[in-house]
Amino acid sequence: MAAIKIEAQNPLDLEEQDFEDYVEAVKGELPEIEINSGEGQRMPAGARGVTWWEVLRVYISDIPDEVKGYVIGKLLDKAYDWAKLRFKKHPENKRPKCVVIHGADGKEEGSIVLESAEDKPTTTEEAMNPKPAKRTTKSTKSSKTSKSKTKRKTKK
Repeated sequence: MAAIKIEAQNPLDLEEQDFEDYVEAVKGELPEIEINSGEGQRMPAGARGVTWWEVLRVYISDIPDEVKGYVIGKLLDKAYDWAKLRFKKHPENKRPKCVVIHGADGKEEGSIVLESAEDKPTTTEEAMNPKPAKRTTKSTKSSKTSKSKTKRKTKK
């Protein structure tokens, strides 16, 4: 039977109650699929892997290839809604929200990262790449100076 498991990457970051609205939304969209949730596994003592992001992991299994794209699309749509709502419910929490979908083989099948309620969603790959620095415009003083020098040269 087709099944989906949703859990926090680190239950110290997200408790099951923090994403129960996501689980319920997925159940509403995909009623024919068994949906389970859990708190995830705690990191072993001394382990590293701390991230600033709040991460949910979604594991799908036994989903036929003909409908896998549709299911992943619904999971990502509801993940976006969940992340946006989480920012609105807890405006003091500025941590990016991330949902990663894994196939039966454990490989990543899709992802969404929302860095704020106003931002557009990206994938984990896009969110982890450094963003290019913004170009600054020339100050008006320097452009006036260069224009006046040009005028003086042309008058001669």
